[in-house]
Amino acid sequence: VAAGCTPDIQEKNYKEYSTSFWEALCGESRIGDPVEKPDFDKDGETSYAEAHAHVILTSDTIDVPIKTSGAFLRKFSKSSPPKPAKPEKKSDSNGTVTKACEEEAKSEEGEKPEEDTEAKKEDEKESKEDWLTVESNFDKILAVASPNDRAVLEGLSKQLGLKGENRAKSARDLTKKLEDGRKAFAEKKKKSDEERKRIKTKLSGQIRKRWPEVSNPYHPTVRKLLRSKGSKELLELVKKDDDWGKYKKAKGESSGLEKKRFELERKKVKCMRFQRVLENVVLEANLPLVADEKTL
Repeated sequence: VAAGCTPDIQEKNYKEYSTSFWEALCGESRIGDPVEKPDFDKDGETSYAEAHAHVILTSDTIDVPIKTSGAFLRKFSKSSPPKPAKPEKKSDSNGTVTKACEEEAKSEEGEKPEEDTEAKKEDEKESKEDWLTVESNFDKILAVASPNDRAVLEGLSKQLGLKGENRAKSARDLTKKLEDGRKAFAEKKKKSDEERKRIKTKLSGQIRKRWPEVSNPYHPTVRKLLRSKGSKELLELVKKDDDWGKYKKAKGESSGLEKKRFELERKKVKCMRFQRVLENVVLEANLPLVADEKTL
């Protein structure tokens, strides 16, 4: 479940970035199970970029894999066209636009040929149409996406059930729905945890009252209580008033709610991955419209 690493000690349970990345390159898992190598561009080979895309598609961890090109695009590109700059107005010392300046501006506008004005509007319209945003038609975004990004966007759309022309909105709506559900499960789990803690405190007090020496975990009595005869006496005490049964029930409910909460969180992370890749495609398409020749 960890991002980038795993707390598991058994190799078959490893679930982190490198596990999915290397299985894509090698064609088999850590324990030797066959894995289909990704070849999204159909060139007969699996590249690092395709292995990275494989991680985004198949990994069930709660991390959002990123790449350096994504950071580059967020630095030098834009996801929407810049707003037209407002013309600077000449002002006098009091900050008021003088009448002379206004008349001069009107005069200049009147001198502009109608053809030039229409041509400028047409250029601005064409330039605006060249821009992509995450809200653009999904098919239009797919058309400019690389084979790797296209495979990720289509694959995650299928996994998450995202549909429609505006996939960004669909992903945002699903993210909110999943987050609301995750919070609801977390709130229910809190009640079960409080009940479990209450019973645990009660039982702990009863045990220490009956065997005060168990306050020291290294006392011989502790080992005695864990043996067959002693454990029976201990169980008789904790099962009194059905507290032990209530404790196990609260613990089971808490564990079940946590599992459901975590499943929603993993699905939410898939939505976040989708949105990031969608942004990458849009930023890459818009880069030539904003970056200078040196950056390109």
